[in-house]
Amino acid sequence: ENVGPAPAEIIRVKTSRPWVYFPPPEQGWSNSSDAATQDIKSAVPNSCSPSGTLHSLPSPLQPGASAAHKAWICAPSPGAFELSFAVRFEKDGKLRTTTLTRKVNVNPGFAVKAAITPGFKSGTEYLLSCNIDGGRGGRVDDIIVVGRGYEVKGVFNEERRDGFDVEPASQSVMHATLGEIEPHEGLDHADVVVTSVGSKPGKDVAVSFLKLLRSSEDWDRRVEKERVAREKEGGENFQPKSIQEIRRAANAAKLKAEEREEKGTAIVSTSLVATCPEAYCGVNVLLRYTGPNGPGVLFNALEVRPSAYNANRCPFLVNAQYDTDVSFQEGGVEKDVVVVVKNRVFNATPLTFAFEVGAPSGVEISGPTSFQSVLAGGEEQRVILKALYLRKGIFNLQKIRCVVGNVPFLFAFQWIVKVR
Repeated sequence: ENVGPAPAEIIRVKTSRPWVYFPPPEQGWSNSSDAATQDIKSAVPNSCSPSGTLHSLPSPLQPGASAAHKAWICAPSPGAFELSFAVRFEKDGKLRTTTLTRKVNVNPGFAVKAAITPGFKSGTEYLLSCNIDGGRGGRVDDIIVVGRGYEVKGVFNEERRDGFDVEPASQSVMHATLGEIEPHEGLDHADVVVTSVGSKPGKDVAVSFLKLLRSSEDWDRRVEKERVAREKEGGENFQPKSIQEIRRAANAAKLKAEEREEKGTAIVSTSLVATCPEAYCGVNVLLRYTGPNGPGVLFNALEVRPSAYNANRCPFLVNAQYDTDVSFQEGGVEKDVVVVVKNRVFNATPLTFAFEVGAPSGVEISGPTSFQSVLAGGEEQRVILKALYLRKGIFNLQKIRCVVGNVPFLFAFQWIVKVR
């Protein structure tokens, strides 16, 4: 509120935490009231650093006028913490500053654990499962997916598409299908896109907050990397950088960014592209909810495909095409079984593996049942087999084993065939 006789110009707000976002008023998060009506425009984020976020607020603020700006705050964990604001403005040609500190208590009232598993009907589909702990109760408004090359294809709980209520201390589950984006005009597989389970408006606030959060995390990583490098360089004589050194480094980085921008390769840290680096094959899952204390967003960063081979995790996806219902004939009946083995590891060095297939009792498998092969990340291989059913019954054809080095990988999903 401007209690003075002169208008306040060039109003800027610096927060003590990096994860603070002032949504635009058209998204329903700002309002104003004053003796002389004043239109409220968007608060513009100027910069982000580990020490906080700088915003420009609409100005001028006329004498006797007041403006309320609601802000989204991301807390590292539930609980209370102090949040400080420094407001700097120009009045009568002079720069002035005022500060404000408040204790903020963050209790989301919701908790969500999300997981992604490969779809076993297609090598390009994945199952997104969100397990929601109701806590103090509320409503799930939407589930948003921000990913590079992935989008929401469909939902299993159709009645929950546009939101659903969650009772206090209850458990709810929401399932959706993710699919790889088919490149088309204006959209490449490597583009970062935003899709959601529901169709309600309000995605912009959550996505803007995600950009700010990822930008701050990227800044922290850069600062830590610089600190480690300086310590190695200076050893016991290590000294923190001076203000002049920091400024020179920042100016050099800015010039490099401008050069990359001219070449069309620059990535702004608060851009949508920066939320999903090229070397990371995953998605950000955002759950929008309305709890007892108002709206909120919960974030989950999930890996869709492993970024490197790990002996504790199976790198392969195995699917099969086969007849599930077979009519028996005297002397046995033979059917084709096409097995597809895909290396799920993203941008990995080629994996050498041994492929082996067994046969259940009452079935004979012929064809390439044992061989060695090599698959690069994302590549797949088709293996055409013959299954001879010697009697009636129910059979599980899933007897595949892939061995990398000395590590065998088995597959739990069953391929059931009924021979009548």
